[in-house]
Amino acid sequence: GYGWLSMKYVRDYGSAYASDLPTLTPVAPPVMTGDSFESTTAVDIPDNAPAGAKSELTVPAGAAVTTLAVSVDIAHTYIGDLTVKLVHGDKSVLLHAGTGGGDDNLVKTYTLRDFEGAAREGVWRLEVVDGAAQDTGSLKSWKLVFAR
Repeated sequence: GYGWLSMKYVRDYGSAYASDLPTLTPVAPPVMTGDSFESTTAVDIPDNAPAGAKSELTVPAGAAVTTLAVSVDIAHTYIGDLTVKLVHGDKSVLLHAGTGGGDDNLVKTYTLRDFEGAAREGVWRLEVVDGAAQDTGSLKSWKLVFAR
């Protein structure tokens, strides 16, 4: 097909030019609606400390968990140092594991089905560990949204 012809042209002539390509518009992820609970109390993340920072939300009884969205707003100067987990009861789910290298700030929403069927009532804990020295940060806020 055309891919082979294009690569042959590049190989033979050293370059290729494409015109009249369609413009792609990024599609925003769907916004999940449902009961939401949020902590806006900032927590410093200790530098190079295995204990890390912890923040808890107490969620009242409601329907069993189906899909859950977890939004985090973490200010940090090297997100590759960070490990972020969500813990509820005896279950722990890894949200972020040292990716992103030297990028600043982890502001992201994760959509999970890992807690499906669990009771939503009780304490939900976000744990943020900075596993390397030099760069510092804080957990600015985080939010849980339980799908309806």
